[in-house]
Amino acid sequence: MRKRIFLCSAILALLAAGCAQASDVKGSENGQGIFEEVNNALKTEGFNKEESTEIPETPEESKTSEGPLWTKGGADYTMDAPLSQYGSGTTLTISSETTEDGADLSFMTLSKDGKELTANRVIFVVNKDDKFVSVGFDRIDEIGFADCTLDGNDDVIIVGETERGKEVAICEWEKRYSEEYNDSFYSNDTLSESLEKMLGNDLSLSTVTKALLGDSYTGSFASYKDAYKAAANLAKLKYGEEVKFGLVYFNDDDTPDLVVSLPGMVSLYLYENGSIHSPIYEWPYGAGGNAGYDMITKRATVSNFDQDYAGMIYYESYMIMDENYEMQTAYYLEGYNFDDLNDNGIPDPEETTDEAIEKAQGKIKYVDCTGANLSEAEVEKKMKELADFGTEWIGGEMSYEELLGKLN
Repeated sequence: MRKRIFLCSAILALLAAGCAQASDVKGSENGQGIFEEVNNALKTEGFNKEESTEIPETPEESKTSEGPLWTKGGADYTMDAPLSQYGSGTTLTISSETTEDGADLSFMTLSKDGKELTANRVIFVVNKDDKFVSVGFDRIDEIGFADCTLDGNDDVIIVGETERGKEVAICEWEKRYSEEYNDSFYSNDTLSESLEKMLGNDLSLSTVTKALLGDSYTGSFASYKDAYKAAANLAKLKYGEEVKFGLVYFNDDDTPDLVVSLPGMVSLYLYENGSIHSPIYEWPYGAGGNAGYDMITKRATVSNFDQDYAGMIYYESYMIMDENYEMQTAYYLEGYNFDDLNDNGIPDPEETTDEAIEKAQGKIKYVDCTGANLSEAEVEKKMKELADFGTEWIGGEMSYEELLGKLN
C-alpha cells in the first residue's frame, strides 16, 4: 500500500495544501448552472499543469546485456529513464549504499538537467529472527518502465537476484507533498511477492509486465473492459481477496467507471480513448470521523464530510475533476461546535468544558477555491445547489469473479 495511506484524511490533505485551481472541469458537456459557472471560474483563474509526455506504445525496457546491468559493490549503472511524468532527458542511476551497520544496499537515483528528482533505496523488508531488516539486490539484470499501478504515472520495474533468489521490485512512483522533499519510488513488497508466487521461475521484465497489464496491452487498452480487467487484476494482486469492486457513472459519458474498495480505502478508474485514469487513487477514510466519499452521478464531483477533535471542528467539501483527471477542491465549509475565543483554530480545554459547550454559538466558514472570489453567502448557495443533486457512496460490493462476469 502506497505512502498515501498514512494520511489521516484525504480531505485534510487537500485543504492543508490550500484551494487548488484547474483550467477546466469535466462535468456534463451540456451542463448548465453551477457546473458551467465553476468551469468558467476555473478557466478564468488560468491554472495550467505541465503537459505530460505520451505513454510509449510498449513499456520501455533496458538494453539487452550478456551479463548483469549492476552488481553490489561494483560500478554504478546509468541509463535513460523515459518516465511519462518527467519527460525525456531523465536519467536513472543504480549504485551501492553502505548503511551504518555495514550493509550494502542497492540505491536508485533519478535526475534531470542536473537536478535530483528522487533518491531512495531499492529494498525488500523481511522478517529475520523477529526483526525487520532490509534486503537489497546483489545483482540487477533488467530495468523497465510502465504504469504498473494505473494511476497515470510510470513506475520502475527491477528484476534481479537477492540473497533469497530471483526477485522483482515494483517501485511505485509517489509525488512529493512538499517542496522540501523529493518524489519517491518505493518497492511494493506485497505486489512483488504476489508476482513471484504467480510467475515462479518465469520471472522477467516481459512476464511481469504481462501479468500486471495483460497480454494485449501495448501502451493503451482496446476497450474499457480490457482496462478494468487489468485494474481489477492489479487490485487483487496488491490487496488480496478482500478487495471489492463496483461499476458507477462518475463522469458524463456512457462508459461505466470502476470502483476498487477496501475497508478504509477507495480508488476510482475511468476509461477514455484507450487510456485509464484514476482521479481517485487509494484515498483513505475512517480516521477522524471520515466515513468515506460520495459522488454526484455523471458530474465528476465528489463530496466528503470529515471532522477533527472529536467532532469539535468539521469539514464538508466538494471536489470536481479537472481536465487532467485530478480532483480539485471547488468549495468547502469549516464548522466549529465551540466558541474559538482566542481565534487559534483549535478547541482549547477552557473552550470545551460542559458549560462552555452548552453556551457555545459555534460558527461556519464557507470558502471558495475556484478563484472566482465568491463571498461566503455565494459559496453557501453553491454548496446547497450541489447538495440538491443528491449523492451516492463511492464503494464496491462485487467480488473479483462477479466483476469479471459483468465485463465478459
